[in-house]
Amino acid sequence: MHRNDAVLWNEVIEDLARIRPVLDMLDAIR
Repeated sequence: MHRNDAVLWNEVIEDLARIRPVLDMLDAIR
């Protein structure tokens, strides 16, 4: 049940895109 690396990377990139604005906001506060 080894998933495709491309799919895995796609999910990681989507998570980063979702988290990115939050990180930028925290960076601005700091």
